[in-house]
Amino acid sequence: MKWMQFTVTVPGEAVDPLSYLFRRHGCKVAIEETGYDPDNQIYPPTTHTVHAYLRQSSAFHRHREMIYIVIRLLSHIYPIPPIQE
Repeated sequence: MKWMQFTVTVPGEAVDPLSYLFRRHGCKVAIEETGYDPDNQIYPPTTHTVHAYLRQSSAFHRHREMIYIVIRLLSHIYPIPPIQE
């Protein structure tokens, strides 16, 4: 069984919509918080790296295309860089 990994770094308020999108299209999702430095107690605007894993099946290309379309739409609301595969 082969899996495709998608990785994107987003601001904190975009994590829920993005993780919902990935789960809706059959992905397994892992979220990593970045930007906080506990040694210096610095609280910058937190960003999160969202890792999604989509199984390559017969519907893989359809799900992948829908993910890219919705991410392009969300990038008009949140500063989302291009997704990495």
